Amino acid sequence: MPGGSALPVRRSHSMGGKTPAADERKPGIEPFPALHGRRETIQGRNEMSAAPFEIIPAWRIARLRAALRDAEQRGANPDDEGHDLPHRALQRRFALARARAKNVPRRASRPKTTRKGRNFPHLKLVIIWRAIRSCRPSAWTQGDTAPFGSIRRAHDQAVAECRAAGLAPPRYRTVYVLWHRGLPPADVVAALRDE
Repeated sequence: MPGGSALPVRRSHSMGGKTPAADERKPGIEPFPALHGRRETIQGRNEMSAAPFEIIPAWRIARLRAALRDAEQRGANPDDEGHDLPHRALQRRFALARARAKNVPRRASRPKTTRKGRNFPHLKLVIIWRAIRSCRPSAWTQGDTAPFGSIRRAHDQAVAECRAAGLAPPRYRTVYVLWHRGLPPADVVAALRDE
C-alpha cells in the first residue's frame, strides 16, 4: 500500500476507518527477524581456518580421517617420535599404534568357525557335509568365493537326502554358513572317509 503501514488492516464497520489487525495473524508465524550480522557469520564459516578438529563440516571429514590414518601409520613406525602432532586425537591415535607395535606380537590368524549345526544329529551332519564336499572345488580354501550356484546345488542335495532319511531338511543359510566357515567335526570327517 503506498503511504500506508505494513501491518495487515481491517475496516471498522462503525466508523469506516482502518485499524491494525495484529490479532488476526496466524499463531506461530512471526515476521522475518533481522539478520543481526548473520551474513558475516555465514561468510566466516566458509572461510574457516585450516586448523583441524575445531568445527567439522561434512566436506572436511575425509581429510580428518586421512590425518588419523596417517598418525596411526606413523605410530607403527619405530623411527618416528611423533612430536609434531598438533592435536590430542592425533597424538592418541599415534600412541595406540605405538603400543600395539611394541607390546603385541602378531599371532597367526585362526580360521573363522561357526557353532551352527552343533546340535544336529550325526547323520544330518554327515549328509550336509557330503553335499558340501561334492559341490565344493577340491582346491577350495577358506575365504574363497563359491562358484555360482554351487551352494544352491549342495543345499538341494542335502534337502533331498535328509527327507529320504526322515530328517528335517537344513535351511539354505545353514549350508551357506557351513560352506564358508564350518569345519566338520572329527567323527563326521571319519564317516566321510569311510564312504
